[in-house]
Amino acid sequence: MTTRKPCVPFLMADQTAVSVLPCHGLPVVKTPYLPQLANGDMVTGSAYCNSRHARPPALS
Repeated sequence: MTTRKPCVPFLMADQTAVSVLPCHGLPVVKTPYLPQLANGDMVTGSAYCNSRHARPPALS
């Protein structure tokens, strides 16, 4: 029996407000697969980015 590593997708949208996603209440945006992924999995509404990439740290 072979042991398979788990497949863990990590989706990140840069500079997208949480309120525009259908899984957070806005039905206007068409994302056919995103709500299916969000229904049974962990969805976060806020995050902190401490990268010194191009601007000061962002808090969503």
